[in-house]
Amino acid sequence: MFSFSKDMWCLVMECVEENHRYACYMLVSATGEHNRTYIGFTVDPRKRIRQHNGDIKGGAKYTKRGRPWKIDTIVRGFPTQRKALSFEWHWKRARGIQGRRNRARDLMRTKFTDSFAMVVF
Repeated sequence: MFSFSKDMWCLVMECVEENHRYACYMLVSATGEHNRTYIGFTVDPRKRIRQHNGDIKGGAKYTKRGRPWKIDTIVRGFPTQRKALSFEWHWKRARGIQGRRNRARDLMRTKFTDSFAMVVF
């Protein structure tokens, strides 16, 4: 099972505070399998990573292959679920790990100009 360091976990838990409820995240396969990534949306990052890694029921069908997964990037602070899902949709249009990191930064500067924070692991 993937585990977070204490400092890393404190940053992730800020996602579930009332004013930072919605978050998008990018997972990277820890197996190094062809730079495999997955982008998703959640209100509970801790539970979601456990689902993707098969520790608890749930998770996306796509993430069964490439386990274990680790969180690479979290973008949090969306005011509504609709904004978070829209960000996720736009973020998924980029290719490759570095391209997706850059795309997240670009989207925050242009289309999604509300106050967000990005955490890169």
